Amino acid sequence: MNRMNKDKPIKVLIVDDEVLIVDLLCSVMEAMEGVIPLKAFDGLEALDLFNEEKPDIVFSDIYMPKLNGLVLLRKIKEIDKAVPVIIFTGYRHFSQMAATARVKPDSFLEKPLNIQKFIEIMYYYFPKLRKR
Repeated sequence: MNRMNKDKPIKVLIVDDEVLIVDLLCSVMEAMEGVIPLKAFDGLEALDLFNEEKPDIVFSDIYMPKLNGLVLLRKIKEIDKAVPVIIFTGYRHFSQMAATARVKPDSFLEKPLNIQKFIEIMYYYFPKLRKR
């Protein structure tokens, strides 16, 4: 795959309680030069990892144990509004609900995940992240 970042690696945090989804998305990113995938399997683990690793972008499920994706979104945006947070869910009504929330995600991905759409979102955000 193409090199996504010429200056510094881009850290991408993937958050989902479904191990297969996290592993699939991380394997896609591992094939890209200049991308460092970070894994979390619940919202609290993701928030800790966010504070520790300072990822450039976050992809998160909504339904997760310990801290759901919408609360995680709000907490991340309180820490750094500039970090894009992309929410994915298998429940269409949750993407509609999140779109009306006080703190909105930067984008949505519906489950089952379409890898091409995931890659398109990365290509959309990565040039902007290089400038940060």
